[in-house]
Amino acid sequence: MFNFQTLVCTLLLFPALLSGQDTNAIQAEEMKTLAGVYSGELMYRDYTSDKNVSMPLVANCHLAKNRLVLDFILNEWGKTYNQQYDFRFDGAVVRASGQWAVLEKNFDTGKGTFRFVMTKNGRDGNDNKPCLFRITFDADPEHIVVSKEVRFDGTDLFFLRNEYRLDRVKVRQEGGKVSN
Repeated sequence: MFNFQTLVCTLLLFPALLSGQDTNAIQAEEMKTLAGVYSGELMYRDYTSDKNVSMPLVANCHLAKNRLVLDFILNEWGKTYNQQYDFRFDGAVVRASGQWAVLEKNFDTGKGTFRFVMTKNGRDGNDNKPCLFRITFDADPEHIVVSKEVRFDGTDLFFLRNEYRLDRVKVRQEGGKVSN
């Protein structure tokens, strides 16, 4: 039986298949314009109280050998500590605390906008239940948002587990120039 949807998908993907390219493959160098200093907040769902908690943070975004690294300094209830997202790109696989599959990639390097969505199976919650994690990375020249969602096994809906919302910091240099 003829399937029009299969034909359209095949025709759209055929050039990438011929060239051997993976349409979801990511190279850190594509995102070099994101390097810089950011400030913002981390919002996370506290499973014990079942409430969302927010805390201020600063972040440094930099690239290193096909990696995009976000180093965070957070302050929660007067205590300062460090966290890091280290995205290691290997084609359509991202290594960041395990191996993630890239489901979607939408980069417009001309506009400086970047979006990728990745998933992996894991465990979460106070009772360490099996789940599917989904991370969405959205960025433009002035902002980065990294959202982590969870869908517990046996349920249909994802919920927001945590979200980093970052705004680029303008750094004033000698001579009055503003840069990042």
